[in-house]
Amino acid sequence: MVEYNLKDWPYILIKFGPTVDQPIFDEHIKNLLNLYETAKTKNERMTIIFDLNQLSKCPMKYILKQGAVNKKLNSLSKMYINETFFLTSSNFIKNILDILFTFEKPTRPYKIFSNREKFKTYLSNKINNNNKSYEHINILK
Repeated sequence: MVEYNLKDWPYILIKFGPTVDQPIFDEHIKNLLNLYETAKTKNERMTIIFDLNQLSKCPMKYILKQGAVNKKLNSLSKMYINETFFLTSSNFIKNILDILFTFEKPTRPYKIFSNREKFKTYLSNKINNNNKSYEHINILK
């Protein structure tokens, strides 16, 4: 399972279930490409939040495929991604991210958070420093 929540655009929450297989990966890539189209149409940068807390199994072939997709999206990412956040308390998943970023270096800033509260505090402070409120961002509740 992979769920995309776009209700708080330009803050996008992408939540993965416990495993990744071919249909889930294909759905993810289709949705990811649609996000870039939306950003292009709106001419806005997005902030992507990957919630990987439920993910416990991801075969290496999907990690490699994601790296290849990231490489193809490099120029679009530079234009349409503000930054990316990863939420996971699993050292296994953190290691997967390290492997992924070894194959393809991120083009935009990213941070990994081990718990949701630390992430909410970070994002709240960041948004408040820009004289905006994060209270309207439902995905953080």
